[in-house]
Amino acid sequence: MTIPELFPARILAVDDVSENLIILERMLARAGYREVRTLNDSREVVAQCREWQPDLLLLDLRMPELDGFEVMAQLRAAAITPALPILVLTADSDEQTRLRALESGARDFLAKPIDRPELLARVSNLLEARRLRSYVDDLQGQQSGSGAAREEALFASNRQLFAALGDTVHRLARMSEYRDDPTGLHVTRVSLYAARLGAAAGLNDEQCTLLKFASTMHDIGKIGVPDSILLKPGPLDEAEFETMRKHSLLGAMVLANSNDELLRMAEQIALTHHERWDGAGYPNGLVGDEIPLVGRIVALCDAFDALTSVRPYKSAWSPQAALAEIEGNAAKQFDPELVRCLRAELPAVIRIYAAHQTVMEPPAALEVLDSTRLVLAVDDDPAVLNLIEIFLKREGFQVVKCEQGAQAIALARQQRPIAITLDVQMPDLDGWSVLDALKGDPTTADIPVIMLTMSEERGMAYWFGALDYLSKPINGQELIAAIRKATAPRSGAVA
Repeated sequence: MTIPELFPARILAVDDVSENLIILERMLARAGYREVRTLNDSREVVAQCREWQPDLLLLDLRMPELDGFEVMAQLRAAAITPALPILVLTADSDEQTRLRALESGARDFLAKPIDRPELLARVSNLLEARRLRSYVDDLQGQQSGSGAAREEALFASNRQLFAALGDTVHRLARMSEYRDDPTGLHVTRVSLYAARLGAAAGLNDEQCTLLKFASTMHDIGKIGVPDSILLKPGPLDEAEFETMRKHSLLGAMVLANSNDELLRMAEQIALTHHERWDGAGYPNGLVGDEIPLVGRIVALCDAFDALTSVRPYKSAWSPQAALAEIEGNAAKQFDPELVRCLRAELPAVIRIYAAHQTVMEPPAALEVLDSTRLVLAVDDDPAVLNLIEIFLKREGFQVVKCEQGAQAIALARQQRPIAITLDVQMPDLDGWSVLDALKGDPTTADIPVIMLTMSEERGMAYWFGALDYLSKPINGQELIAAIRKATAPRSGAVA
């Protein structure tokens, strides 16, 4: 289990294989770690550690210039260890290698191929141990009544209370949204987008944590909007829109006059998240930097989520299409600098988008399908989907076809197919993002996935957790063999 307080930790990963570094970085980023650097050249490790001062080193053992044992010897000679915890990653899992790594200064050992839950658990444990050690060292160095030490001790003892407060705030905010979003996922996504964008805009960790919780209350004023307006499937008339606009003032009134920093920020956001950069927003017509930064951030995140979500009057846009629309309104509706931040953070935003999707109602036809023979085929090309359907139906399988990555995630959760064929290149979410979301969700992690692509990325597919990999154009015999491999009895290993 990852601990949010550890997410700002600096993690340096060293491996001579670029694909391994890409996978490690994506696994850590998806878990929430924001400060991850990678190195291909083991000769640069000591210099990088001196300059950047990482909190944790992930170190491969078998490298061409300096191997991991030589790197650890250099770190020891430079007095960088034992303060720096080292997690060794290698395909050599024999006892002798493990013992030598630990004797050389490694704190823990993880065998390749990397198991994502095990990696995150070991990273979290090592970072937490380092944090506690630093805390004890600080207390010992400030023994006699230091106010700073007492403050830090008090802060540590209140972390659990703050986490509980944040959870309570989030639940109350979801209640305010329940009438028009019974899943509560809108406030979840907006809060995660806002924290990510806030960090990109220069907010510190404490401010980002406050923003994450405060942003969940951006629409709390909707509790004062009648159902006839809030749930109306068509466009609002002028009088109805005027009533809807009052939710910003209502929300600020609900949150007003608090001495708590979190609620003061939430009040700002509730009041200003419908203001526009050009002054044409409401309720006060603020212009540019007159709008508080947190209000500008949530305005952008709220609009992005509205564009990428299904509404009674519109279908969901892809994240890329939503970004293009927002970029078209930079310096009009949105802060242009924040729009640039959104573009830079789009891969991380897409991961949040993929991981927090509403489970869609399946088509009625799906109710009669045999779940023991059901395969989910995902590709943006209808011709490819039709071909897959022909191949699989000849062998007695039933096929659900899907052209969008986000919908595929929802269908996988809803239908629990025996296997998934997944295209890599798709316009809304690429196959890697979909696969990452599927393997990160306990409800879909065990479903075998077969990647389909025209490029040679077999290693990436296996690292991300795919069972198999097929090149396009699709060969029917190879596809059937891969499906039979996916559905054959297994010894309990997760694909």
